[in-house]
Amino acid sequence: MNFTKLLLPILLVWLAPLRNIAQCPASLTIYEQADVVSFVTDYPNCHALPGDLIITDTIRDADGNVTNSTTDITDLSALSILTSIGGSLSITGCPLLPSLTGLDNVTSVGADFYLYNNDHTSFTSLAGLGSLTHVTNRVTVRLMDNLETFAGMGTLTGSLLYEIKITDNPKLASIAPLSGITSTGTDVTIKRNKLPNLEGLNSLSTVGGFLDIQEEVDLLDISQLASLTTVGFNPNANGGINDLNISQNPLLTNLTGLEQMTSISGDLYLNLNPELGDCDAVCPMVVAGGAGGLSVGSNKSMTPCAYNTALQNHCAALLPIELMDFSSQSNNEVIILNWMTATETNNDEFIIEKSHNGRDWEAIGWIEGNGTTQEEHAYRLVDEAPSTGINYYRLKQIDFNGAYQYSHVISEFIFADHAGNVSIFPNPASHTLYIQHTLTEKLSITIFDALGRQLIQTMDYANGIDLSTVGKGIYTVQVRHENAILETQKLVVIK
Repeated sequence: MNFTKLLLPILLVWLAPLRNIAQCPASLTIYEQADVVSFVTDYPNCHALPGDLIITDTIRDADGNVTNSTTDITDLSALSILTSIGGSLSITGCPLLPSLTGLDNVTSVGADFYLYNNDHTSFTSLAGLGSLTHVTNRVTVRLMDNLETFAGMGTLTGSLLYEIKITDNPKLASIAPLSGITSTGTDVTIKRNKLPNLEGLNSLSTVGGFLDIQEEVDLLDISQLASLTTVGFNPNANGGINDLNISQNPLLTNLTGLEQMTSISGDLYLNLNPELGDCDAVCPMVVAGGAGGLSVGSNKSMTPCAYNTALQNHCAALLPIELMDFSSQSNNEVIILNWMTATETNNDEFIIEKSHNGRDWEAIGWIEGNGTTQEEHAYRLVDEAPSTGINYYRLKQIDFNGAYQYSHVISEFIFADHAGNVSIFPNPASHTLYIQHTLTEKLSITIFDALGRQLIQTMDYANGIDLSTVGKGIYTVQVRHENAILETQKLVVIK
């Protein structure tokens, strides 16, 4: 019996998946049109690229200096077999590329989407990205001289781990396909484009870092920010001090859209907006002390937006209650909420709302107000069923006519047994460290060396933490949630 003939078909079947994997590179960098054309020949079974796809006409050395520039990439059609990119999608410095046609079947990008300095006169939209609905880390579009609209890209949905950065695109008038993004882990920067409004940020409710809207010469309307409640919730973004900055927008007249804003970890900046005269939308937050500080100036003269004191006095006169204090305390079983008003005007009731993520809120209690009074009144509510992890609270104050406003947001942390049952393993470790816990929130993991120097800091630990850059030795692993340390453990790394 010829065993070779019997085994050969079995081996071919067994090796087929490996052959297909081998035909998809770990990452792909395209420097010239010939690389695009040869892709489908070299990797005919590569549909899900596991790493980065970098498309650029410019080759740089380690110091960023240009070493070669071919400027001949004109057509991405041969990339149409790709359906997903596990790493980043970066398209930069391709002056002859008229569109992104060829990427039509890509549905997701596992890291960053980066579009920069592609200045063909026909590159006016994001046509070619119609299937793209998910980006994991960040969306960056900069220095696209002829880009007029994000139309042609699918609607992005969900949360970004990091930032949105849309800057220096002098013809860009629409970012509407961003309208499904609900939160960012770090910053949002909208600067020096040609946007008449912020259509595309409609679903954005929380920004982990700072929010900058600056130098938008055509901006008339920011009402699309109506879902926004919190700026600067991420303590790991910019040191935890993150501002909301709306400045140097010459046509902006009002802040309608910011009525639901309750919390800014840094300062509220409103400066150099010469037509801005209506700032009523931020009054609830200003009076409640929801911002770390105020910097208001050089807006429309003789209006409440002109300078700090003008805004503060105007807001104090507008609001139906003067909230002196809103605070919480916990014994790790219940959370007690206390608040006090100095005055009340037509105050019908308070609805106490709770959230586990700062975005989705539910009512947990109701307390009757005191109508109209110039006397101080104290209120109290006990949450007898707090969630493990962080609990956010806010007050919804309702007038007799049904009008309402929100207080600033406060929070309290409830520890589970053993600080959320945090497990750090294996220990000793060699290549990968894993973190498991029973909390619903993302935690911050930091690894320090024996001298206390930070080596690794990450919130991305679902698939383990790579220790390839950590040498043999003894280290300290610290697990935090915001400012609370949940677990500190020695780690032995062996190689």
